[in-house]
Amino acid sequence: MKLELIKTSTLPFARYEKSIWVSEKESSFYLSDIWHITRINITDLFSENVLYKAPTEEAAYSMRGIYDKRLPDPLYDEISSQGFSGFRLLSKREYDQMDVNAGSISYLDYANRLGPVAQFLPISTAQNILFTFGSKSISMYRFQENTLQEFGKIKTKGKTLGQVYLHPCEDLIFYGTNYSEIYGQHFRVDGFGKSVKIDDLQKPLYQINFAGDGKYLIVAGMGYLTFYEYTMNAFAPVHTIHTSTRSFEIMNNYLILNKGMHGIEIYDMAAHFKKIAHLEIPFAIDRMVLNKTEKVLLAISTPAGSMGFIKIST
Repeated sequence: MKLELIKTSTLPFARYEKSIWVSEKESSFYLSDIWHITRINITDLFSENVLYKAPTEEAAYSMRGIYDKRLPDPLYDEISSQGFSGFRLLSKREYDQMDVNAGSISYLDYANRLGPVAQFLPISTAQNILFTFGSKSISMYRFQENTLQEFGKIKTKGKTLGQVYLHPCEDLIFYGTNYSEIYGQHFRVDGFGKSVKIDDLQKPLYQINFAGDGKYLIVAGMGYLTFYEYTMNAFAPVHTIHTSTRSFEIMNNYLILNKGMHGIEIYDMAAHFKKIAHLEIPFAIDRMVLNKTEKVLLAISTPAGSMGFIKIST
């Protein structure tokens, strides 16, 4: 496995905070902020095409609601099908029926940048059960007669939620708290089940995800990357890597780790989590996203200003 930096350039409209969207169908990345939507075409030498530019300051700072209505329908449909924290989004029509106003940044944009916690962004399981995540609570809803009906709500042990993720095969939500604890919250079609504490990591956690169809729970935090294996209805830690982390992506059996100022690494999860590639790039990475079809990473610098494109090859 090889990582190759194939292009760096200036981030378009760098002074505005951005959401990053991936289109595998169009072999593209999309960057959006309150003023602009820009498509970056991977197969056309990373050409940039500004799809939207707000004509006035009033238009740029207008109320967005749950999602940004400027997003092209095909892109929104693809974002919805990709899922979000293991959940799926509702249709634009369903969100439009909810009487909710955000500020100039939509709730979906906040979730793209920070996760779906503390924003009113109803997201759905495969059984069409809707959830929202408050700072210290989780709520369950049904969408009936064009309105949301809450039928379950729990407090999260008096601690503030951080990251959340839905297990890909079980009726089970995982969340981390600002006390660096990880919990599993069971649910049923008619309400919440029991809550199970999985671990206390002692240091802040940044991301939760699953691999192997839910067999492995992966948690990245300050100075660690920990893997848990799901057996006998319980998660047990099987491996920890002590290293710099900011975020990660998963591609088949490979974990691609964003190490911030220390570059990018790839680990083979099928070979006892062996490190198989490393790349330094000329800036510290804030955000990193993967277009799996093209096997290309987009890395954005911190502070914002630069972006780089990294090819993954064998």
